[in-house]
This record gives sequence, C-alpha cells and structure tokens, in this order.
Amino acid sequence: MVWSATQNFGTEAIATLVFLVLARIVGPEDFGLVAFATVFTLLLTTIQKAGLGTAIVQRKDLSDEHVQSAFWANILLSLALGGVLALAAPWIAVLVGESRLTPLLQVMAIGCPVAALAVVPEALLTRSMRFRSLAIRATVSGLVGGAVGLTLAFRGFGAWSLVAMQLSTVATGSVILMCSVDWRPRVVFSLGKLRELLGYSVNVLGINLLDFVNGRVDQLLIGSMLGATELGYYAVASRIAKLLVTVLTRTVTSVSLPAFSKLQAEPERLRRALLGGIRLTALVVVPTFAGLALLSERGVLLAFGDEFLPAAPVLAMLAIGSAITPVYFLGTGALLGSGRSKAALKVNAIGSVFAVVGTLIGLGFGAIGVAVAMSVRRLIMTPIVVRELNRFVPIGLWQVLRQLTPAVVGAGVMTGVIVAMGFWITHDPEASALRLGLELGALIAGGAAAYAITILVAFRDDVREVLMNVRQLRKPKAPAKNEQATADRTTENDSTRELPA
Repeated sequence: MVWSATQNFGTEAIATLVFLVLARIVGPEDFGLVAFATVFTLLLTTIQKAGLGTAIVQRKDLSDEHVQSAFWANILLSLALGGVLALAAPWIAVLVGESRLTPLLQVMAIGCPVAALAVVPEALLTRSMRFRSLAIRATVSGLVGGAVGLTLAFRGFGAWSLVAMQLSTVATGSVILMCSVDWRPRVVFSLGKLRELLGYSVNVLGINLLDFVNGRVDQLLIGSMLGATELGYYAVASRIAKLLVTVLTRTVTSVSLPAFSKLQAEPERLRRALLGGIRLTALVVVPTFAGLALLSERGVLLAFGDEFLPAAPVLAMLAIGSAITPVYFLGTGALLGSGRSKAALKVNAIGSVFAVVGTLIGLGFGAIGVAVAMSVRRLIMTPIVVRELNRFVPIGLWQVLRQLTPAVVGAGVMTGVIVAMGFWITHDPEASALRLGLELGALIAGGAAAYAITILVAFRDDVREVLMNVRQLRKPKAPAKNEQATADRTTENDSTRELPA
C-alpha cells in the first residue's frame, strides 16, 4: 500500500503543479478545448483496453497464451480505433462548431496504440502486486510529460502544449512498463484463450464504458452545448476534485482489487476488509472535501487567479459529492475482485443513467447546475452499491454509514472552526497572493487541528480498529497442509510459464 500511495501521490503531485502552471498560461478557452478533445481519446482508450487488463489480474489459472493473446488483441484494436478517430475528427469539429478540434484530435489519436503497449505489462505488475514499478512509471512519465508541456506552454504553443504533455506522458509510461516486466510479446495468438478472458472482460469493458459515461458525459455535453470557455471552468474544477479523489481514494482501491480477489471465497474476511477500507479512506476523504468546499473561492483565486474565479462554486459543489466516493469505489472494487462483474456492470449502468439525466437537467443552470447534479448522483448511488454487495457479503447500509460516522463528526467540528475563523480572517479578493496564501494556510491549519483532536479524542477505538482491519487485509490466510502441498505443486508447474514472478 505504501508504493500504491507513492504512485498516486507522486504522480498527482507532479500533475497538480504542472496543471496549476498550465491553466494560468493557456487560459479557460484553450483548457476547455483540449478537455473536450480528451473526452474522445479517453473513450477510445477505454474501448481499446477491452477489460483484458482486469481479466488478467483477476484470472486464477493464467497462462502465457492468455497474456500474448490479450496483448495482440489490444494492439490491433487500438490501431483501428486510432484510425477511426483521425478520420472522424473533421466531422466532430463541424458538429460542435470548433474547427481547431480537427488537428488536435488527429494528433491525439496517436496516443491510442502507444497506450496499448502498456496494458498487459501494467496488468502483470498489478497481479503480482509490484506497486513499486508502477509508482516509478507514474512518477517518471509525469515528470517527462510535465517538462514537455511546460516548455511548450512558455513558448506560446497554447492548447498544443497540453496535447504534447499527454502524448509524452503516455509514451514514457509505456516504455517504462515494458522494461519493468520479464514477460515479452511473442507471435502467439489463441482465439480460444482470448475468448476465456473475454468471458470476464466483456462485463469489465461494459463497466469501464459506463465509468466513462459517469465521469465524462458532463464535460462532453457542456463542451457541446455551453462552449469551450464554460467547459474550461468546469474542467478545472473537475480536475481538482478528481486529483484529490485519485490521491486519497485510489491509493486504497488500487490495492483492493487483488486483495479482494484473494478473499473472494471468504465472505466474512471480505466484509471486514471492505468496512475497514471504507472507514480508513473516509477518515481522509471526508474532511479533505469538506474543507475544499468551504475554501474553494480562496483556493481558486490563489492557484489560478481571478480569470478562473467562476470555477469556485462549481468546485464547491463537486467537492460535496466527492466526499462519499469511498463507498462507491471500494464497493465496486469488492464486486470486481469477487468475480461479480455483472453486478458491477449493473451498478455502473444505473449510475450512467443518473449521470446523463442529471447533466441534461443541470445544463439549464450552467456548469454549476451540472456540478449539483453530479453530487446528487453520488449520494443516490451509495445505497444501490450496498444493495448489490449484500447479495454475497453480509453487509447492510447502516453498517456502511457507521464507517463514515467518525469522519463526518470530525468534519462537522472542523467546519464550525473554519467558519468561526472566517469571521476573523475576512476574505478580500483584491489581496496579494502572499496574504491569500497565509490566510488560506491559517484556515487549513485550524480546521485540520480541530479535526485531528476530535478523531483522536472521541474515536480513538475506531482508529485502532481501522488499523487492525488494514493489517488483516494485507495478511494472507495460512493454508492448510494439503492446500499448501497443492500450492507448491502449482508453483512448480507455473515456473515453466513465461510470466513474471
């Protein structure tokens, strides 16, 4: 989990710094234009992966033929999808009335086959829980991409600096991952083995496509109907919220898939691990997003300047909904890790319907209306996820909400302290950056201290229980003697396969 945290924190720390500088340089319109183009490239990347990476992680009896077949299927599909995007670019530009989209989309299509090279190596590293290699990849590729993007931005390349940053990040990451595994591609392809993976991965692909709808339909519709500038404000706010979700939530969820997979035959251990993960993640996520909602205007003004100030209320609304993400991400992770991809597909399908309907309703009120709709959707999805979990794990909605109690109470106390301090530290939009930074730092420090004291005094036993559950999640169950003998024989057989240890 330490290397998973390093991967998420290191990558996102770099991405955040680059993001802050680039947003100030390129401005809301160019930022929104590239954000709109990125929606299409992310869609192709989602289809191109076809869920095969997750199938490799989850499958128990994995052979080299499975891996080779998945690799070549990804390469061929990515080449086809990249070509489709390049040919469709002029039509997309005409539909949205933005001619500058054509060359941007055509160049960004190159990233699809380049990203395909990394799918299998990343899955193999995840399967063997080698998060150190993944952390190195993420950090180095982020540094290279950031250096390229900043260099071009300072030289006046505008939107193209963002495109170059994306491509260089993807290319560097693919090279590092290919060098991090012992496995190498060979001219081997088995349609039968591919079908065995597709039996699981088709559902995962559906889940990933629905995840795409859940996470990107808002930007697609805002860009199409409200324009690039409005999308620029929304994209900045959404990027901040997602950066924090990635750092704070994905650190646990990236470890949870292989861990839950190992516990899929033990419902009680899985239940304890899931509840402990939710409580642990909530202790960090809930206060962070509560503080972000309270201090969004000061934060946006300090980080991006008054040009992006319309993004502040959007950020506040998105932060409120993001506070509930531990239940959703860990819940769907438990469904996937237990081999119940159909249930996860069902959950994401329902979420996609709410995302589309909510966005269409919210568009009438501008970007902030969409942000409110997205937050309401997250709240509605919580009991739906728990209901699906309860079909195979003895868990109820009250048990899940109980895990959030310490974080919610602590965040409530923190909110009261920040609001009280706000009467003393008055907000002046015309203040210097130094003063804004000092004021923001004082408010954050006061709120964080109040939260920490509340948790340690009122919920000390809860914190101790969380740490115990995390240790149990990482500690494998000792096999019986006959099971150990079988495992030893399996290990001997597996050693002849051309797969990384």
